[in-house]
Amino acid sequence: MTTLRHLDEANLRAVLDGEADPEATAHLDRCPRCRAGLAVLEAAASRVRARLDVVSPAAADASDVEAALARLRTRSAVATRGLFAGHRPAWVGLAAALAIAIGVSVPQVRAWTGRFLGLFRVQHITVVDVDPANLDRFQEDFGRIRPRIERLLTENATVDRGGEPAVAADVAEASKLAGFPVRLPASLTSVPRITVQPAATISFPLEVERLQSILDDAGRAEIRLPPGIDGGRVRIDVPAVVTAAWGNCADVRRAAGESRAAGPAAGGEERCTLLVEAPSPVITAPPELDVEELGEAALRIVGYSAEEARRVAETIDWTSTLVLPLPSRGGMRHDDVSVDGAPAVVVEGPERIAAEHRPYTVLWVKDGIMHALIGHGTAEDALTVAGSMR
Repeated sequence: MTTLRHLDEANLRAVLDGEADPEATAHLDRCPRCRAGLAVLEAAASRVRARLDVVSPAAADASDVEAALARLRTRSAVATRGLFAGHRPAWVGLAAALAIAIGVSVPQVRAWTGRFLGLFRVQHITVVDVDPANLDRFQEDFGRIRPRIERLLTENATVDRGGEPAVAADVAEASKLAGFPVRLPASLTSVPRITVQPAATISFPLEVERLQSILDDAGRAEIRLPPGIDGGRVRIDVPAVVTAAWGNCADVRRAAGESRAAGPAAGGEERCTLLVEAPSPVITAPPELDVEELGEAALRIVGYSAEEARRVAETIDWTSTLVLPLPSRGGMRHDDVSVDGAPAVVVEGPERIAAEHRPYTVLWVKDGIMHALIGHGTAEDALTVAGSMR
């Protein structure tokens, strides 16, 4: 780019992916027009669409199966480059979607009848680094088997929704609608737009023969499903989800059924900041599903060798930990921190992106409530906001 005037869409997307060259990044810092174009792409990417669409009226009109798939494939979706690269930079929103929409590895609790089922809840969050090339291969594999998964769910999945999304006037109303105490960061002084997504329940039977065939076709024949789970049911209870939005979060307003003509979000900030809160989802499954073996298999799926997967799996409490795969490219950084009186994970974009454009996500669990803070700035900025929860 020796005669660079303005950044085209491809260059702007590269900036959002953290893969732009230094000349493009420097141009963005001094060009208001290109910064405006960047903001448009960010809004289009929609950090929360993957989560809000699951229980929004639009999703309900499309099909129950798509709603079920949105949750069921959250685990696999984060293991693709789309989490941190392909969504410009919707990796932060998908991280929140993962943390809020479904818990993958959560603690097994004793059941109360002879046909005991495993009960799982998210208590901790951790990050594992993965080779992006392996994620690319997994994305290809999943794309190949996705139609078969959709057909399986079309025939068998049941989705029950607790109502329609609602916009709450304040924290008190949001708490009443959601059924848990909603908190907001005191450091964000403007009035947010608060949306409450109602609870939903998804259930489906396990058909070992069909599922095993899908795994085999995906090149994962080494993953063997226990025959004893055949005919058992998996039930996912997703509690109400509360999203507080500050700034230009147009996609949040549209998901809540509001008109695009409604104007900018309350507060007038140019950039979107989101706080997502929800109790942990509850997954009920047959006890024959070995959580630790599934965790090790998941690491194999995202590219770990058998030996590496076994070694890393032994360091994780798969009965209580939500595991987020983070591609090790593009200068993405993550750190284990303490915030809001609880352990947390902060993920920050590359340093070569100017601080005002640099995406961040903070994920933590406190008092049984999962939190995801999504915005722009440095990790220090993110932790300041998260640390002011009231």
